Amino acid sequence: MKTYLLVLIAILSLSSVTTASAADMCVTVPSGVAQEVVDAFANVYHYQDQIDDGTGNMMPNPQSKAQFAKAKLVQFVKDVFVANRMASIETEKEQVLNDAKAAFAGAQ
Repeated sequence: MKTYLLVLIAILSLSSVTTASAADMCVTVPSGVAQEVVDAFANVYHYQDQIDDGTGNMMPNPQSKAQFAKAKLVQFVKDVFVANRMASIETEKEQVLNDAKAAFAGAQ
């Protein structure tokens, strides 16, 4: 059975690793729904078949729907990674604040 593969390459910086390492992540979509998945990304993220060429004239979009879907999927992975990092920072910030308040509890 043929499958449609969306391959992402993401640079992951892990706190336990001193250097960034590359990781290939592969999403396998069954061929029976591959075009529907591409179309879904195109629809949800507002892919345009025609784009403005910068002078007000419309031209065919040089990025295919499949390329667009892949780019959106890669961006989603990056956004989740950043959101997780930001949540970790917020948790650490709250702990530092609570520790500072506790250190001065009862002080005049």
